[in-house]
Parts: sequence; C-alpha cells; structure tokens
Amino acid sequence: MGYKYHIVARLFRSLLMVQFSTLWLHLVIAQTDRPFWSRVPPFKRTLQATWRATILHWAAVEFTGLFPSMVASRMDIDRPSPGLFGPDNTYSFRLDMAAGDAVFYFKCAAVIFATVVGSIFFVVPSQVVLLRIQASLLPVEDGTIIPFDRSFKGRVQPAHTNGRDYATISVAWRSFSWASWRSLIILSFKIIFLSLSLILLMCAVIGLQWVMIVTQSMEINEYL
Repeated sequence: MGYKYHIVARLFRSLLMVQFSTLWLHLVIAQTDRPFWSRVPPFKRTLQATWRATILHWAAVEFTGLFPSMVASRMDIDRPSPGLFGPDNTYSFRLDMAAGDAVFYFKCAAVIFATVVGSIFFVVPSQVVLLRIQASLLPVEDGTIIPFDRSFKGRVQPAHTNGRDYATISVAWRSFSWASWRSLIILSFKIIFLSLSLILLMCAVIGLQWVMIVTQSMEINEYL
C-alpha cells in the first residue's frame, strides 16, 4: 500500500510544482533582462495549461518504471535480496549468473529492452508534449536562444485576440514534425546505448576485480 501512496504522491508533487518546472524551462530557453521573480509564471494559468500533459507524463514515467518489473516477474527473475552484502549471502545470490547461464542473460536483456522501449516510446513523447506546452507559456516579450514557431502553426493566438494563448496536448503533438520525432528518437537511442555501454564497462571492471578478490581469498583459505 505504501508504494501506491508514493505513486500518487509523485503525481501531486508534479502538479504542485508545474509553476517552477515551467520556470526552469523558461530560464533555459529565454533571453530577457527581467528580474528572476518577475519571470515566475502564474500558478493558476500554468496549472490550467499543463495539468493534462503533467498527468500524461507522470503516467508514462510510472508505467515505464513498472513495465520492466512486470517483465522480470513474468520471466521469474529474482529481485536482489536486501541482505545481498551480508556475511551469509556473499555467494548465495544469482549463482546461475556467476556460472554464465545464457537463459538468465537473455532474461536480463529482455528487461533492459523493455526499459528502453518504455523510455523512448512513452516517456520521451510525453515529455516533449509537456515541454512544448510549457514553452508556449513564455511571454511574447521574451526572446529565445533557439528560434521556434511561437504560434505552433497558427494554433496558439495571443490572449487579446480571444484565442487560446497556450498549446494543448493535441497542438503540441501535431505541430512537432515527423522529421523532428525521427531525429529525437535516434538521439534517444544513441544516449541510451551509450549509457548502457558505460554501465556494462563498469560492470566488467567491477566483476574482474571481484573475481580477483575471490580468487585470492580462496588461495589464502587453502593454507589456513
């Protein structure tokens, strides 16, 4: 039950912080001489514009966090024991991994693949939509370091024209070209695989050190 409360708490935290997450984006992309506190967007307007996209992004993040666990549970992959590093569990956890069980490695690869798929096809699109809606809230008098269509192909109009002066989820999605989506997905794949390569390299180095330590310990124990 506690874990469910944490999920709901993260949603409320995201909704309560929409004003400052939007401010952070504006600080990154905007060029202006206005003082810091004058750049804080109004909470009511920011929440009205972003609450749907915030919930969508929260759902994508939570699903992507749960999906690999569901895949691991379906494949009967054991979770790490809390006492993994205790004196009685030094050699008891995942002996099939130490023995080089190919099936276990395949299961781990499937879990990693599920994480990558969830990140690229759920988290990244929902984050793009949220960021574009937040960008649409940037005051018209503020310039940007990267030029973009502030009208979102004519779908966002200034407030004095009685039009909607911020982007909706559908506007943020449709105004992002397929060429941009393709470039973003390719970049996401590159970042993820670079991160995985670095993690595997670190695991190889740590594993080699572990083997050396265990081997030396066994040699010492032979003379005791």
